[in-house]
Amino acid sequence: MAKDDYFKWAEALLDPAKTFEKPEALADIKIVELCTLILGPSLPSYLSEMGATVFKIELPGAGDTMRSLTPFAKFFRGCAMGWLKEARNKYHLALDVRVEEGKEVFRELVKRSDVVVENLRAGTMDKWQIGYRQLRDINPRIIYIALNGFGQWGPYLERPSYDA
Repeated sequence: MAKDDYFKWAEALLDPAKTFEKPEALADIKIVELCTLILGPSLPSYLSEMGATVFKIELPGAGDTMRSLTPFAKFFRGCAMGWLKEARNKYHLALDVRVEEGKEVFRELVKRSDVVVENLRAGTMDKWQIGYRQLRDINPRIIYIALNGFGQWGPYLERPSYDA
């Protein structure tokens, strides 16, 4: 496969404008995803297959760690097969939610969304003032899903874990 063919294939794979002829069960659901690696991005991917609109937020300049986890990263930067699988059917947004301008954009997205999915270390979103307690004031209907390995409470809550 020629290099140009690969990039055309990758671009077509990630095209969120693709539509299917069947009705989508979650067509009116909007999801904001702030996840990395495998477990966190998997759930919104599955929901997008059922018609949900997913806005995946990645840090500017860095992106999702999963983008570069490939033995071919030297040649195909940002196109790891695992990332392509989990990045499909999503709108991607480079947004630094650690700074106030980024938080404002994030809050505006949450105001218009139904679900927030994150897999950061427990307490990180609260520390940034965009955790469930803050977001429910913006959108009382919000469903907040935290997919961190050690949960929100307990002796290991500060340990990093991005996958089950």
